[in-house]
Amino acid sequence: MTTLTTPSPVLAAAAAHHDSLLTDLSRLTEAFITAVTEGPASQLQRAALVAFLHAELLPHAESEDALLYTAVRTPRTALLTRAMQDEHRMMRALVDEVEHAGSPMDAAVAASALVVLSEVRIAQENEHLLPSLEAAGLDLSRLLDGHPEITGDDDLAEPADGPSVADDAAARGRADGTIDGRRSVDLTGLDYYNRRHRMFTALQALAPGEEALLVSECGNDVSTWLRYEMEARLPQRYEWSSPQQEQGLTRTRVRCPEH
Repeated sequence: MTTLTTPSPVLAAAAAHHDSLLTDLSRLTEAFITAVTEGPASQLQRAALVAFLHAELLPHAESEDALLYTAVRTPRTALLTRAMQDEHRMMRALVDEVEHAGSPMDAAVAASALVVLSEVRIAQENEHLLPSLEAAGLDLSRLLDGHPEITGDDDLAEPADGPSVADDAAARGRADGTIDGRRSVDLTGLDYYNRRHRMFTALQALAPGEEALLVSECGNDVSTWLRYEMEARLPQRYEWSSPQQEQGLTRTRVRCPEH
């Protein structure tokens, strides 16, 4: 029988801070990408993203390198920490590309990759590294005391009032249905991270010959950016219609070919 245990306060605080970092990174990346796709004036959004990366994301990564990755060496954590140190080096290279790339589009590609890498790294830390370090006897509360760049500003992570972004995405999943015989996927009101995850999941579930109707806000056209990212990451190729705008919404039909 599996016994469910409640995460310790320090693990809960670290996970909450990870969620906050990823939410802010996704929001700023989405604003930058939207500005890039809509026209040449994206300097302010890029500057805001770069400022966040230097003030929040990189200090977080540097503290983890210094405090966690060499704190305890066990067979379970050695390979993982080595891989995560490599990921941190990749993260720093992507931050440099976001800041110094010669074109806004190149910077946007790097920012998108940074969101994906951060998502993977945070899942590794929350689900594997931090619980393994604590199970090995490391006193994380004492080690991380005075390091809000890892655990956030609060001593304990209390659940926030109201629905989370994930709850909202789940609710939208229940609200999805069909329009004109096609599976509809509601992407409205979601941040970049959850919109991308929701769209990728829905399209990967299509059988050959099936179609989905993606619905997003006007000015947030999924077919102009997420399409390129998806085609770069997934082996399956899809057929995309021209986006249609009506009543403040953009609708894009996507079909999984039969061959």
